[in-house]
Amino acid sequence: MKKKEMRLAAIMELIKTNQFMNIDQLCQSLNVSPATVRRDLAFLEEIAQIQRVNGGAIISKNQKMALPPVRLLDEKQRIAKAAVDLVNEGDTIFMDGGTTNLEIASKLALFSNITIVTTSIELAHIFSQRKDISIFVCGGIMSDVNPRVSIIGPLAEKMISYFRANLCFLGTSGIHIKSGITAPSLTSAEVKNVMMRHAAKSILVADHSKFGKVHPAFVCPVEHFDMMITDRQAPQEDIDQLASKGVAIQLV
Repeated sequence: MKKKEMRLAAIMELIKTNQFMNIDQLCQSLNVSPATVRRDLAFLEEIAQIQRVNGGAIISKNQKMALPPVRLLDEKQRIAKAAVDLVNEGDTIFMDGGTTNLEIASKLALFSNITIVTTSIELAHIFSQRKDISIFVCGGIMSDVNPRVSIIGPLAEKMISYFRANLCFLGTSGIHIKSGITAPSLTSAEVKNVMMRHAAKSILVADHSKFGKVHPAFVCPVEHFDMMITDRQAPQEDIDQLASKGVAIQLV
């Protein structure tokens, strides 16, 4: 992540945490000039991340669609921070839906010159104000899951196959050492498989609550992922077995 992108992410985090930050507070927290803060706030307002008010800023009311509260939000945000550190300018990235990938997307929205290919309408919405990020939303059948809308089916799979990605960030509903990675439906499982087949590096992003769970649709063996990013509450025995199978592990 570049210096500017790190600063923008820090501004967003400060405003989210404190609900409001004025320019002086941001200058002191980031050790930058008022002119730099004003430029950054203008950029964040332009891409609909914040709203400038009374000499400072708040989070934009339009930043995200209205959705239920996210469980384990702190863990997901730490996972997201580690994930975006793997992204380079010019990368093409596959992303499916899910709350962890939404947190990753909110941080990627501060990047420029990247391409996102996604099956998540909600995730695509995060990038809607960015002119310097290419966003491709796959066509297909709308699937309403928990209650986040994503696209599944053969049309989505075909469109994904036209791309070659540097990175693939995938969430999951279930991680089990013997049963593998599983999903609620065969159609969502196949979308994940197609993304993995056409990406140079596949990264599983999931918090500790997904371990030990098995769902009806098999995605792949755990060792098919190049890397997993999870939080430190993940069961150590499972982490050790994943590492023994050649999966690079990053705990956050």
